[in-house]
Amino acid sequence: MFASIAKFRFTRPLTTADFEANERVLVPLLKSQPGYQGYVEVEAGERESISITLWASQSDAEHGLVAIRSQLLDLIGSALDGPPERSFGEVRYVDWPANNARI
Repeated sequence: MFASIAKFRFTRPLTTADFEANERVLVPLLKSQPGYQGYVEVEAGERESISITLWASQSDAEHGLVAIRSQLLDLIGSALDGPPERSFGEVRYVDWPANNARI
């Protein structure tokens, strides 16, 4: 399993509606990509979020992110305060809740 991690900074405070829009729009796009394994979004501050997207392979991650880039920019691009900080890596350990969880 391979992880794509992105830290986004925004020009305005994030709202519940922002996270709901990601769940409604972004997650179905991700699910339609080959190799998609899961998605975690963390509110890391009033104007920051961290997303962790899990993929079957590095190639799946690279192709999946390219495929959704334009929709992602349509969704959040106007509120971004610069490009996201991105990192990638092999997942070495996961201990997930038994069910998909919305907290």
